[in-house]
Amino acid sequence: MAVSALTIDGSGISIKSFREIREALVEKFTEIFGKDIDLSPSSPDGQLLDLFAYSYSDVAEAIQGAASALDVSSAEGTFLDSLGCLMGISRRDGESDEVYRSRLHSAD
Repeated sequence: MAVSALTIDGSGISIKSFREIREALVEKFTEIFGKDIDLSPSSPDGQLLDLFAYSYSDVAEAIQGAASALDVSSAEGTFLDSLGCLMGISRRDGESDEVYRSRLHSAD
């Protein structure tokens, strides 16, 4: 039962909303269990489906956050320092995130 909660393309990572994920899961559940399954939020099956949808959503948000922390354009603080180290750029010695980020971009 494959349901995608995120999309990765040339412009980055985009995540689906909880509602979009839930609708995709409803479609998959009805394919498997038939159209008579009660997936309303108050039903046991609907509550289970909501737990799955929340899990998908949480994982997608975590992936998006991790990817953002690994992007020089959006990384901050220690994540930005780590990217500088990976790029072989000397420590910032008190430089602000903006100044250090500019130095990292110029080294590309």
